[in-house]
Amino acid sequence: MNLKKRFIASIIAILSPLISGCETAEIARFEHQPSDAFYENMNFDIPALDEFKDNGILFTISVKQATYEDYYVWLGLYAASSRSTPIKIIYARLIGNEWQKDHFINKEIDLTERSRDGELLTDEVLVEVNGDFFNLFKNSPNITIEVVYSIDGKEKTMQFFIERRIENHTVYPT
Repeated sequence: MNLKKRFIASIIAILSPLISGCETAEIARFEHQPSDAFYENMNFDIPALDEFKDNGILFTISVKQATYEDYYVWLGLYAASSRSTPIKIIYARLIGNEWQKDHFINKEIDLTERSRDGELLTDEVLVEVNGDFFNLFKNSPNITIEVVYSIDGKEKTMQFFIERRIENHTVYPT
């Protein structure tokens, strides 16, 4: 029994400096609930997505931290069938608390590629968030993304409300 207690005490003695030297890292994640629901099962027919469809094209948003100083905002476009008229993405405006930034895109999308499951046609547009704008973006509790696009010569706007979620992770010393 004494040997068992010594063994446990020695394990605790070895691990205690590792545990006491831990720090907490804060990671900001940005979520758009309807887009997240779509990406779970690639289900084009979820009722929550109806307000993000125009002329049979679904607009989705995904925000990911790419590096320590970069976020990528992905605008995904999906359609169940091919279109004869392309869609043109003119620009994306990112709006936070007391700031906004326009990213001019000017890209014509024709939705010819197939999605991973092969059932939907897809294309995407990337907006990079970096430099001085990175900290404004990262620390905003809520962000609105306005996408200005043109279909059949008519200019339209689609809005996405993005929520910031904070996750705390334990960082162990190396």
